[in-house]
Amino acid sequence: MKYILAFLLLLIPSIASAQAPNITSYVLEVFAPGVPTTGTPVLTLSFPSTSAVCNQTAPSVPPNVVNPTQFWFDDSAVSGKVCIVQILSGSLNPLPNAGGYTSAVSQTDNLGQQSARSAASNPFAKQGIPSTLTNLKVK
Repeated sequence: MKYILAFLLLLIPSIASAQAPNITSYVLEVFAPGVPTTGTPVLTLSFPSTSAVCNQTAPSVPPNVVNPTQFWFDDSAVSGKVCIVQILSGSLNPLPNAGGYTSAVSQTDNLGQQSARSAASNPFAKQGIPSTLTNLKVK
C-alpha cells in the first residue's frame, strides 16, 4: 500500500506541469480596414485576465457592429461556452471613424509568454459622437 501511495505522490509534479498556464492578460489588437491580422495594429488594448467572465453562452452577433462593447472567445475549460470581456467606454476613441475594422486577441501567461494572435474577428465600425455645433444664434 505504501508503495502505491509513493508512486502516486511521484505523479503529482507531472500532473501539475501538464495543467494549463496561468493566464494573466489578454491583448486585443485592432486592424485598419483591409489590413490582415499579420499586419500592424492601429490600436492595442490590454485587459487583465480577471476581466474575462467565462462559462457563458455566446451572444449573438448582429449583422452590423458599430462601436463594439465586448469581445469573446471559446472557453478552453468548458466546451460550448465562451469567455466575455467588456471593452471600456471610450477605448476605441483613438480610431478614426470608419467601417471594416477587425481585431485579433492573444493571451499572456505569468511567465510573460504571449500566444499567437487569434484569427480575425467579424468586421466592425467605429463611429464617434457628432461634432459640436458652432455659431448658435437665437431670436
